[in-house]
Amino acid sequence: SSIGELAVQTGGFDPEYGNALSGVVNVITKRGGDTHGIGVRAETDEIWGGEQIDHRSEIDLSADGPITSDLHYFASADFVHSDTRWWQDLSRFFSSPITKNYTAFGKLDFTASRSIRLSGQFLYSFQNWHDYEYTWRFNLDGLPPREQTGYRAAAVLSHTISESFFYNASFSRFWVNSDINEGSSNDVDTTLYQWDFFLQYIIDGNRAWWARSNQVNNLAKADFTWRANEHHLVKFGGELTFLEIFSEVVRYEPYVNIFGKPFVNKPQLNYSTDYEYFPRMGGAYLQDKIELSKDGMLLNLGLRYDFLDPRAQRPLVERVPNQDDEYETNIVGTVPASTKHLWSPRIGFAAPFAERGYLFINYGQYYQFPLFDYLYSGLNNVSLSRGVGVLVGNPDLKPEGTRAWEMSIKYALQNGVVLSGTYFNKETTNQIDVKTFVPTNARVAGDYGFAEFVNNPFASASGIELAVSKESGEVLTGSVSYTFMSAEGVSEDARAGLEFYQWGQQVPAKPFPLSWDQRHTVKVIGALSLPLDFGLAWTWEYHTGRPYTFYPSEDGFTPIDPTQEFEPNNARLEDYNLLNMKLTKLFAIGDGPKPWMLLTVYLDGRNVLNTKNVNWVDSSGRVGGELGDLTAWGPGRRIRLGVRAEI
Repeated sequence: SSIGELAVQTGGFDPEYGNALSGVVNVITKRGGDTHGIGVRAETDEIWGGEQIDHRSEIDLSADGPITSDLHYFASADFVHSDTRWWQDLSRFFSSPITKNYTAFGKLDFTASRSIRLSGQFLYSFQNWHDYEYTWRFNLDGLPPREQTGYRAAAVLSHTISESFFYNASFSRFWVNSDINEGSSNDVDTTLYQWDFFLQYIIDGNRAWWARSNQVNNLAKADFTWRANEHHLVKFGGELTFLEIFSEVVRYEPYVNIFGKPFVNKPQLNYSTDYEYFPRMGGAYLQDKIELSKDGMLLNLGLRYDFLDPRAQRPLVERVPNQDDEYETNIVGTVPASTKHLWSPRIGFAAPFAERGYLFINYGQYYQFPLFDYLYSGLNNVSLSRGVGVLVGNPDLKPEGTRAWEMSIKYALQNGVVLSGTYFNKETTNQIDVKTFVPTNARVAGDYGFAEFVNNPFASASGIELAVSKESGEVLTGSVSYTFMSAEGVSEDARAGLEFYQWGQQVPAKPFPLSWDQRHTVKVIGALSLPLDFGLAWTWEYHTGRPYTFYPSEDGFTPIDPTQEFEPNNARLEDYNLLNMKLTKLFAIGDGPKPWMLLTVYLDGRNVLNTKNVNWVDSSGRVGGELGDLTAWGPGRRIRLGVRAEI
């Protein structure tokens, strides 16, 4: 209820946005009105019972209004309890609710004068839940409980100096804490849990995973807008972030083969880490929107600068044989991680080609900094020992970069319908992967080496999108679009290199279709106003299957055809089909020109057609693998009944 406006940009976004590759989501929160208002919304999926429910209930409260003529408030809170779609299994181990989500938001807006506005915001969130994995279904309390708490406090100043110059300045502090498991790190049982005889289900023991992670972002930001003259609109600004990052993790995972079967006689892989760092990052930008002609020809020139200072040392590691012909790890020194400096040009051009037709061209370079786990994991307590594979962070990782351009045309018909076509192309470099360093006689020595995050893989994506949209209208609005896309690369996951090493396979040297290579996609989005204050909205999406790796095995340890070359993502899943619909009925309660209450009753249907969409298959092409794992299918039909009252 706190969201006033939401906008998504999937390409060609301005240089004021940094640390983003594929798109930007802008959320604008509501501001308190001039009269007091209260909103209450309640929703549940337990109206008809049965098994196709999550035992999910939600309550959303909001209030807004004036404190004085110059000071307004807005506040909201949202509470969600759910037993999840796996409640039949989870209820045998845990009491209801299985997951809890609480969110609260508050905002004060103060108009100090006609030219100065101040805003203070506070956001709090809490989540507590239990994971579900099908192979643990008879021992779900062996999976660690999880909890996450966060808050964000912000102060914003908006100052209009003149009709042609204004700025926004803000300071915010974002804090998030994540806990996995209870007790202390010393309580973690690192004994390998027990499988059944067929190595299918885990029947006893606990997952060795405990974590305490905390991250604080202190951000100062300012944006200035200057109308230099009738042809130039200049925007410039910058931001500076001071971070505080702490993570302590104890985690051991079994060694598995390419078919997902564990090696119970091999030592577990140790992913434990313990670090505390204080990196700094920031950026600045300059943009000029130039009106080239009065008929609407525009040129947008922008440049962005970003930097990341990891403020860490990278260890120099040597692995040397001892007298027993076994390898030991020695840290022989450290090297300071360098500060990364990035420059990102952004260019946009728009021009009319007909009375109601426009041509758009965008080009840009975009960067995204690595996750901090990839930078720092394992650096404070590198403990490489015989038989233990350790994943080590790399504070000298370069940011992932994308060079993207797109060209589109739009043509507006007289009835408000807009036709559009877009071609896009993206080339991504410096993706994160893992390189495994193995001693030459590791097999003899019983040492499996160690792995480190590195920059290496690259990817490319291109495609076209055709769309017909109607954004305004009293009866019907919506859009129909078709997209063709191809996405290829040499790695689709930051830990892919370690997985290939575990499986005994060579890291791919040539590009292959990535898991998000969604070739054909059709989307239909619409809203229809019906008589008697009824409304119907829907979203329908259909796309052809995404890739998976077909490398069949009968016993889960050896391939059916040992001569078959291992080729990632050489097959396709089934097609995907999802229809969501929402039916609403509005009641205006009260006489007179303005009712004292608006009451909305709605039915929210998810996956209305109850389609069994496939999420994954095993390497033999079986949906859910040999167990028929139910997580391999997406959620079935869910119907929620809700009511919202606004006073």
